[in-house]
Amino acid sequence: MDKQKSPKGFFVVLPCKIIEIPQDSDTSWLTLFYSLPRKLAEKWKPAYYLPRCSYEIFRTDKYDHIVCDYMLKLLV
Repeated sequence: MDKQKSPKGFFVVLPCKIIEIPQDSDTSWLTLFYSLPRKLAEKWKPAYYLPRCSYEIFRTDKYDHIVCDYMLKLLV
């Protein structure tokens, strides 16, 4: 019998497509970031500029320099 494989990431449903975010990707931290209270997220200024709608982050690479920054992981 074949062993069932579990997903290696998160699935995000966007209006035009479904994407998979690997667990070891920098964007996987966004789910935790969005659960932070706004007051705490504003402690690191660049995070304040991330849109509250994650669709914008996945649609463009405009915010990659913030999402890939190590400080985002420390904040979360």
